[in-house]
Amino acid sequence: MKQLKKPVNSPKIAPGIKKCKNCRIIRTFLLAVLFVVLLGLIKSDQLHYLKIITPTNAAIFIIGLGCILFIFKIIKHLLEKK
Repeated sequence: MKQLKKPVNSPKIAPGIKKCKNCRIIRTFLLAVLFVVLLGLIKSDQLHYLKIITPTNAAIFIIGLGCILFIFKIIKHLLEKK
């Protein structure tokens, strides 16, 4: 009789393996979107506070945060180089 081999692409994760960073980021984003949708359904009359969140403001925030992180990484690299 032949022995059956376990499938190579098993969905089970070994207990010591950490989940990847991209998966964590995607899950956090999806939870944030779900939270905003639920907030919109529950508190639709009080959402005038979210008028400040526009695509332009979001883009400015993302670009600004990226520039700040870039500057910190350059400084860190220069300090480690010395």
